[in-house]
Amino acid sequence: MFLRMILVTIMGILLLGWVIFCGIQWIRQGKRAVFYGDFTGHIKCEKCGREYTVSGPEFAKGSMVRSKSTVSTGIKGGMMIRQRKYSYYARKFHCPFCKKRVYGQVLNINELQGHMTAPAVKAGIRWLILMCVGGFLIMAVMGIFINFADAAARRRTDALRQEYYYNERG
Repeated sequence: MFLRMILVTIMGILLLGWVIFCGIQWIRQGKRAVFYGDFTGHIKCEKCGREYTVSGPEFAKGSMVRSKSTVSTGIKGGMMIRQRKYSYYARKFHCPFCKKRVYGQVLNINELQGHMTAPAVKAGIRWLILMCVGGFLIMAVMGIFINFADAAARRRTDALRQEYYYNERG
């Protein structure tokens, strides 16, 4: 019984670790698909007012963001989809005209969001499937060990019962 509790605890820890690992990989791969995707952003420098373009990897360099948005919910393909619409979105970019790292308004943010949603969702579905398959494998392997532990406990219990029975009769 004690061995079974230990095995169930180990299985729980392994499953939790696997879920956390898959979640982190999902976020990392989703960011990689979005930020290193094949797109160009049209940026307007908030300091000098000039427009320039940046590639996907430039979006990944900074995390300083200012935005104003509204959220709308609609039905697409029989599912309720919640989507954010930005009226203003700015990140810190290196302006080629100012030669400084300043906030630049992303002029085509809603177009970029629509273009990058599919790769992020595809990465999410892939990691959800891997999470389920890995979880089932962990449970199956640990189930085998738990089954062996239960069989050993039953054999031990039967041996103790027989010993007790023979001592009572003898």
